[in-house]
Amino acid sequence: ENTELYLVVVTRCVKVCTLFGTNVYKIQEVDIISLHAVRPSTHKPQDDELWQKELKKLLGNESFYFSSGGSKDERAPHLDLTLCAQRRAKTSVSDNRFFWNRMLHLHPKRFNIPCSNWLIKVMCGSIEFGTIYMNTHSPKLYIISRLSCERAGTRFMMRGVDDAGHVANFVETEQLIH
Repeated sequence: ENTELYLVVVTRCVKVCTLFGTNVYKIQEVDIISLHAVRPSTHKPQDDELWQKELKKLLGNESFYFSSGGSKDERAPHLDLTLCAQRRAKTSVSDNRFFWNRMLHLHPKRFNIPCSNWLIKVMCGSIEFGTIYMNTHSPKLYIISRLSCERAGTRFMMRGVDDAGHVANFVETEQLIH
């Protein structure tokens, strides 16, 4: 009852590449919509505006990515960017270490709403790609770096390891040749 719920909507993004037949996008701008019709009397609108401004700035810094549909069919299955190729071969369960908006998925799941139909999974990091030209072959090389959301922070504010073994600013990097 005391929890305030919001919907974060991607309002501007740019297609970065197509990976395994799925379009990958970089988030450039978001909007935040409150899911509460009536605010409590103790609510301070200026607090709301401040954290929303900061969150929009963070999510708009072009470090967040998501996938959506295929290059020919937008109803194609999404590529889970939280999973590296080895994990994707074994399971379809998202890797929570790299699933930055996981908490936004929890409330709808409590009411048995199928989140995979209309919510995206967001990864923070970097996706770079290029083509290597060799005689008649031209494979594409992808480098995907995923920043863990477990102990992310600035260099001087977040250091070392916590009691659960999570390392500060852990990044998983994978190289794919396709």
